[in-house]
Amino acid sequence: MAKQFNIVVCGSARVGKSTLVNALCGREVAQTSSSLCSETNEMKQYVLNPVCQASNEDTSSTEYSITIWDTPGIESWTEDHVRKHFTKIMLESTPICMIYCASPGSFVRLDQLEWVIDTCIRSNIFCALVCTNKYNGGSQRRAQVLDEFHRLLSHYHTMTLDEANVKYYGGVALCTSVNSILFEDIDFGVRKHVEGINELLFGITKSLKDDNLAAWCYTIIDNQSFWLTMRDGIVELFKISEPIVKEFLQKEGKDIAKFLIPLIIQKKRSMSKSFEQSNILICGSPRVGKSTLINAICRKQLSKSYSSLGSSTKTIDRYSSQSVIGQITHETHFWDTPGIESWNENDVRVYMASLIEKTHPLCMIYCASPGSFAILEHVAWMVSECHRNNIFCALVCTNMWMGRNRQNVVDEFCKLLNTLYPQVTPTKEDGIIYYDRIALVTMVNSTEHVDKDFGVAKPPLGVDELIFGIAKCLKRDFMIAWFRTVSENKSFWTTMSSKLSNLLKVPYEKFNNLVERADNFLDSLLGFSDFDDEYTTFPIQSRNSGGRNAKLSSNQNWNEPIFYDAEIIDMPPSTSKSKILFFTLKSKDMILQFSAALAQLGAREIRNRPSDETDPHQCLIEVKFEDENNLKAVHDFWQVMNQTEVTCKMVDNSYASFNDDVL
Repeated sequence: MAKQFNIVVCGSARVGKSTLVNALCGREVAQTSSSLCSETNEMKQYVLNPVCQASNEDTSSTEYSITIWDTPGIESWTEDHVRKHFTKIMLESTPICMIYCASPGSFVRLDQLEWVIDTCIRSNIFCALVCTNKYNGGSQRRAQVLDEFHRLLSHYHTMTLDEANVKYYGGVALCTSVNSILFEDIDFGVRKHVEGINELLFGITKSLKDDNLAAWCYTIIDNQSFWLTMRDGIVELFKISEPIVKEFLQKEGKDIAKFLIPLIIQKKRSMSKSFEQSNILICGSPRVGKSTLINAICRKQLSKSYSSLGSSTKTIDRYSSQSVIGQITHETHFWDTPGIESWNENDVRVYMASLIEKTHPLCMIYCASPGSFAILEHVAWMVSECHRNNIFCALVCTNMWMGRNRQNVVDEFCKLLNTLYPQVTPTKEDGIIYYDRIALVTMVNSTEHVDKDFGVAKPPLGVDELIFGIAKCLKRDFMIAWFRTVSENKSFWTTMSSKLSNLLKVPYEKFNNLVERADNFLDSLLGFSDFDDEYTTFPIQSRNSGGRNAKLSSNQNWNEPIFYDAEIIDMPPSTSKSKILFFTLKSKDMILQFSAALAQLGAREIRNRPSDETDPHQCLIEVKFEDENNLKAVHDFWQVMNQTEVTCKMVDNSYASFNDDVL
């Protein structure tokens, strides 16, 4: 049985949809006309049945049945008519892509177009918005069409690439302009050849994947102009061996498409194995700054935030952040929910349970700002449902400077969690209240807050700490996905460098060097060898080893110096040939940084010994010194530290010259 695939081409009448279909396929598929009446007065189907070989080595073949739906001009349709027909097509056929056409000066119902785009993107249908007949109507009108396309698509994704007159919007859409057939204007003495078709085909080809890509390639298999003209680009994009292609051309010299398509499919599938995707839920009432918080977390514009009285999130929206780190492409989807305060209890439970099941999110972030409205029963149920599904929750007071009741929001969140989890003792660190690895509570200011009447200006605050707080509470794989999500937030990686070096068990200096200089710093940070809790030796020459699977401690106070978390418990008699000190560390998270500090003080060997302590976070460290004087100096210094309050800072000579009192 043939695999069924569909492509939808739509737009106003007389914009050249049928002509574009023929240009794409490289042969006459659709009827065209130069009269004032549109040739396509009703929904038409053009069925292509190419029989294709599955791979260059496989003798079996797969039949693809591809239907191109050529619609009548939708400007004459009523809103109900548009939605009825398109909903039916989308539900019954699930197109691999939707191509919308508009030419300079043509009439477009933007509300209907916006609904079509929205429906496609929400259904994971790729959108190509094409300015057809690009030389009709003048350059100004052509620019207006492309500007309108850009405005519409920017609502769903930021433009990620502008190449060869094609603008790409992540993996969801593109827009461009084409001239499908020869254009002549005798009065102006102008003659323009076919233009932009190959670039459009290449753009869609590089954007699709898996079976959709295969179906698209076989749709355009007869377009020899495309395969010959764009051959080098295809070979480079899909990393196809050039010698193999040259050998084929020398022997065969034709049917390049049938040779390349199986290779493209094979390469694309292998490339897709290096694609990772994760999801994050962000919930709360309208106008509390959810979209703004998303932008602050990723440190780039992913979604539009409005300042009008109406909410910018009327329905659930998905905002995507894509980052390429080494060989891995990571995409995070933020699911921004509508204001749940207007929902009844059953709607909340059914909808959110379905969303959780569908997306398997890393975490759920619930936002409320001072003075906003929230139904705490809804929030309590969502937190419980997330906990039941092992999803970490962050309850965040957003827009913290927008009202005096910011502390009340935090107190309500804490009261809710205390009621749900009375057995958990909350801990506080850097303004964040942790409830074990179940949830946290904090307040943030995502953007600068200015109040001219009060003469107040407050910078962004708390976002970096929130990112770190979520990271330290996630399991390893989720933590890595979370870090990939914020990989472009340089403020986070520099501001929180000390805490991150401890969390990832990477020496502080090494951590900073990687972040500042390595192009692929995140994979380098995560690439250190595992930390073994059982009697592990840390040779001095390999102290850059870090831990991937280290346990997180919610009680760790990151503001305190590492020496406050260590206690000297024994100094063997001086008659011992090997000079040894024993330390008890109150947190295993400090082992590597502690070891690095001792090494600078002359330690020759550092061992992690089994501890008799009942606290699982404590560990016993054995330290050997080559020089007995160094051993005694460290021991004596430790005694002073334990008996007095001491502060210390490192300054340069210019500071010392102004403070030259000598003891």
